[in-house]
Amino acid sequence: MEERLEKLKMLLGIEETDEDERLTFILESTEQKILNYCNLPELPAALENVLVEMAADFYDASDGVASSVQVGDTSVSYRKDEDSIIREYKGQLHRFRRVVWT
Repeated sequence: MEERLEKLKMLLGIEETDEDERLTFILESTEQKILNYCNLPELPAALENVLVEMAADFYDASDGVASSVQVGDTSVSYRKDEDSIIREYKGQLHRFRRVVWT
C-alpha cells in the first residue's frame, strides 16, 4: 500500500503527509471499485498503475471544484464523476473482467 500511496502523491504533486489518510482511503475505495467491476477477489499486478491513475482521477473529482462554467450561451463542464472515470478506464479493465452467473 505504501508504494501505491507514494505513486499517487507523485502524480498529484503532493509532498506533505497531511493528505495521507484521505489518499489511502481513495486508493482502497478505488481498488474495491475495480474488484467489483471486474468480479475479482484480488487486484492483478497488471492493474496496479491503473488503480493509481484512477485514484488520482477520483481525488481530482472530489476536490470541490465547480463542475461547469457558463458564459452567455456556452457551457463547459470539466469535473468528472464516478461513472465517467470508470468509463474512461473500461478498455483497460475489460481485459481482466470475469463473467459472474447469478
